[in-house]
Amino acid sequence: LAPRAPFTGPALRPAAQRRTAPRVFAAAARTARPTLDDVDRLSRGQAAKRRGTGSRAVPHHLHLDERKNFDLLKTRGYLETTTTAPLSGPAAAAGAATPPVGALPNIARQWCDAKGQPFIHIVKGPRYDQVWVDFSPLRAPVGEAALRRLAEL
Repeated sequence: LAPRAPFTGPALRPAAQRRTAPRVFAAAARTARPTLDDVDRLSRGQAAKRRGTGSRAVPHHLHLDERKNFDLLKTRGYLETTTTAPLSGPAAAAGAATPPVGALPNIARQWCDAKGQPFIHIVKGPRYDQVWVDFSPLRAPVGEAALRRLAEL
């Protein structure tokens, strides 16, 4: 039998390397932006080329009418949809609103993340319009000064 090489696995690495290496890779995976090609593939119901871009639990596949709005998003830089159902029930009485859900807002937010721009969604309603702005695609912490300026608007 040939002599075996000494074991150099994780147990024999210095303690600092054992602790920081997984954190570095986890942080890199969290901050990886999707590519525009992957977002386009997800919108057509295909798998993304890079892992971690899409999720089976989140709808991404667009229908023909949603595809038109998605193409407009690419030229305008913001998403505009309409709704015919006003809020009803206790949420409407309290003046609360929830962000729109579905495949189109999900894939539009992914596209804005790939471009590195804020996700702006205008929902036109029968009585009033709602504007949703998501700054998370910028990947930068929002300071208190910026929040005060937004509150003034």
